[in-house]
Amino acid sequence: MKELVFFLEEESARALLENVFSRLVPIESKINPRFIVFEGKQDLEKQLLKKLQGYLNPHAKFIVVRDQDQGDCRKIKNL
Repeated sequence: MKELVFFLEEESARALLENVFSRLVPIESKINPRFIVFEGKQDLEKQLLKKLQGYLNPHAKFIVVRDQDQGDCRKIKNL
């Protein structure tokens, strides 16, 4: 099963992405979105590696969505 998993900082990101995904990705693509919402940036950073390593679907692709912060995005991505 094709699965696109979004790791999100907050519930409002889920609301936005559910709406956008349904408009951009045709049903015929048979890609199932999954939205995993954390309790803020620190919670996402704390649990992300464990969630990725423990994910059971070998065909899943992952997207991590973080709010724009004041930090250097290149340094943040390398964490």
